[in-house]
Amino acid sequence: RDSTDITLKPDGRVIRRKHQLIKIMNEYAVRGLCDPRVSWNSKTRDFVIHTLRTHMSDGTVVERTTGTDRMHNISPVTPDGLDKCPDYMHHRQAVVTFLGVDLGCTVDFDYTIRDRQPLSGWLSGAEVLQGNATALVRRFTLRIPADAQIQWNELNGAPAAEESRDGDMRVLAWTMKDVPGKRIETDSVGAAGFLPAVAYTAWKGAAEDRYGWYREMMQEMEAAAQPGGALQKKAADLCKKTAGPDEKFAKVHAFARDAVRRIGFRPLDRNEHARPAERIYDTGYASSKDHAVLLLALCRAAGLKAWPAFVSNCDVTGELGVAGLMNRYCLVVELDHGRFLADPSQPFDRDLAM
Repeated sequence: RDSTDITLKPDGRVIRRKHQLIKIMNEYAVRGLCDPRVSWNSKTRDFVIHTLRTHMSDGTVVERTTGTDRMHNISPVTPDGLDKCPDYMHHRQAVVTFLGVDLGCTVDFDYTIRDRQPLSGWLSGAEVLQGNATALVRRFTLRIPADAQIQWNELNGAPAAEESRDGDMRVLAWTMKDVPGKRIETDSVGAAGFLPAVAYTAWKGAAEDRYGWYREMMQEMEAAAQPGGALQKKAADLCKKTAGPDEKFAKVHAFARDAVRRIGFRPLDRNEHARPAERIYDTGYASSKDHAVLLLALCRAAGLKAWPAFVSNCDVTGELGVAGLMNRYCLVVELDHGRFLADPSQPFDRDLAM
């Protein structure tokens, strides 16, 4: 059994609770399910474990020791790829080791990640209702204030939402039963292109403000993309003896693509404010958002017209308008023959297939 419960509080804080009952039936389950990693931003969120116990096949119960996250079966570590990225060291991963595991046992794991204070007032995501393990029941619940706005899309055979009220909160729940396991080797947005999923965006405010999250994010990125002296000089050197926007963009794009090391840790893009372009260039590493900010700053220094864009590689058509299906930061650039959508990390002539 697998349940995910996400709440948007009236003050804008978000609380995400995850509860799993896992039956260990074979060695694959021991290897693949018994050392999960839970990621969170330790600067803005708290990670709290409510239950971590193993029910052995002989009836014995192995309980976690009490105390802080330094208990012997929970090891907070720096996520892979961030060990040399000091600006992002506050991102943590808890490697949780289930104790007393043997074939036939059942593990009960229940935890919460909650905001310490309101971050943006927006709640968005793509929840895939099928995972690596077979599930008897998989349930996803959204709780939002009754006066909040929400837009969602049920994709690829996901069940319709069951709506109810809990005091001043509106509750939407999606439940699937007897869900076969499906090995996923992509992020949740990519998986939402072919597996049952719910993509959603909720916000406080008027219904016509549904794209406010996009405007806020783009304004933040544009403010961060102010080219300083180093980037101004680099753009001037790159664009010597170039003729027209196409040649200029080809030069600055090729430089931006190779100037920084790309960070593949997905939670960075949503949870982090845009870093200044000069800082990105000086540190030599970049998330997807960082990479777009750096290229935007170089375009400005080269005199090119460009705008940030938040896009999706999820193969879903129709009127979506939900932040949960967006997972790539790109640029729209004004070139000789019109506007071009460019990915900072990919070759200039590559078809983005958006």
